[in-house]
Amino acid sequence: VNGVLTAPTDTVLLAQAKDRQKSALKRSRDTAVGSDVTYMGTVFQADGTSRGIILAELAVYTPLGALPEDYAWLDKNNVPVPMTLAQLQGLAQVIGTQARAAFLNYQTKKIAVEVAETISAVQSITF
Repeated sequence: VNGVLTAPTDTVLLAQAKDRQKSALKRSRDTAVGSDVTYMGTVFQADGTSRGIILAELAVYTPLGALPEDYAWLDKNNVPVPMTLAQLQGLAQVIGTQARAAFLNYQTKKIAVEVAETISAVQSITF
């Protein structure tokens, strides 16, 4: 004020800590949503691109009631894994369940950050 530097108030410091913690929680949520999943004894990618493709495939094949006979979904190592429509839907469910759990965890932790009253309390809230 008037050319004199003043230390931020406790309220400002707490608000800054909350913003930092919510950003860290969001990054953790995003990582968890896109983490690989295990299904049918193998590991599959669940990143944004993979989620988009599986949804597109389901949009095309679910109304038809079946996948082509030689249909396969690639695992994490790009090895084709033959699947039925039910199995592809199962993979999508596993991926969706993981994403939903990460989202709910994030929401719960974000609320906890908002109501925390000290910087140490804010910093103790992790994903």
